Amino acid sequence: TKAARRSNCELIVPEVEDGSDFNDVHLAAGLEEVRRQFAENTQQPLLHDCKVLNLATIEPEPVNWLWPDRIPLGMFSLLAGQPGVGKTTIGMSIAAIVTQGGTWPFSKHRATPGRVTILTAEDDPKYTLVPRLMAAGADLSRVLAVSSVLRHSDDGQAVEAPLLLSEDMHQLHGVLEQYRDTRLLIFDPLSAYLGVKDSHRDADVRQVLGPLKELAARHGVAVLGITHLSKNASNSAMARFMGSTGIIAAARAAFLATRHENELMLLPVKNNLAPIDDNGLIYQINGVTVGNDIDTSCVEWTGQTDMAADEALAQQAAKHNAPKKAEAVLFLENILKDGPVPLGEIDEAASRENIAWATVRRAYDELKIEAIKEKKFQGKWIWYTPKQAEQYHQQESAG
Repeated sequence: TKAARRSNCELIVPEVEDGSDFNDVHLAAGLEEVRRQFAENTQQPLLHDCKVLNLATIEPEPVNWLWPDRIPLGMFSLLAGQPGVGKTTIGMSIAAIVTQGGTWPFSKHRATPGRVTILTAEDDPKYTLVPRLMAAGADLSRVLAVSSVLRHSDDGQAVEAPLLLSEDMHQLHGVLEQYRDTRLLIFDPLSAYLGVKDSHRDADVRQVLGPLKELAARHGVAVLGITHLSKNASNSAMARFMGSTGIIAAARAAFLATRHENELMLLPVKNNLAPIDDNGLIYQINGVTVGNDIDTSCVEWTGQTDMAADEALAQQAAKHNAPKKAEAVLFLENILKDGPVPLGEIDEAASRENIAWATVRRAYDELKIEAIKEKKFQGKWIWYTPKQAEQYHQQESAG
């Protein structure tokens, strides 16, 4: 024992009633018993419960696509846009192509025919979904709508309730098991089905989207979440998707439906599996009549574009802010026309005119105004027009 400790070695004690070493084990039970005891006593203890994969054993596989180079099968994708750009109508167009095995817009690829399952919290099927699917030419026999799930109340009564991903993932698994030809699962809007307290908290959202991604992979279906854009001022399309950044991070592909100039566009925002350059589509929403004189709408794909999603949002923001900036430019020109003005006075005047300070700063840049800190004004910042600033610096140089 002392020798083993000094050598930092493991000591193996033979399992034998009469005798002191493995020679006695050999004589009593044979060589195989000696080997067995060595094997059992030299096994390393389990250091962790992780499933560790040797990547040399992984056989690479190509991506399977619902819509080639746009929407992958077995994965989660997103579609976002402002109100009025036809997000749901685009979803119905995609669904129709899947159900009829149609050709994808501006592509030689045809969809593999399959079933589509829709969960919608904003549109009534009989007034909106069915007419739009009819207008798009869908095979309605291949479209399902999950309207609710049964929950049991405290008194044992079964009541219908909205499906929530946080509680009912097993219910969706059951639906997909029953309808195994499902190719597309649509949530419209996604936020209505998350079932989390705060959809802006990454931790809450990831606990739901992780199992949803596993569900998509297990059943080989494309999951498309339709969502809104946030109202923040960012020109980054990824930053504008509603909710936690964990939502856009979980998506393997994401698209922006937006209006640019006089055209509607479906623009790629991210795609972890295919290039997104020159991959935008132009579309229009047409009014049509179906069934018994039911007015509805459908998408007509009219062209392609290389417009980037970020560029489209930036141009929208510039156009939206132009009148406000023009008002702020006129405000600064008037307030500075008789000479330099302290910053504090400009701030107060802008508040009285209900002009946001961010807009004033944009006008400041436009007019190339210069802020100078002067000692004779007790260290206050003073705003000068370029001509006023030039005169000030000349006087300072002259001493």
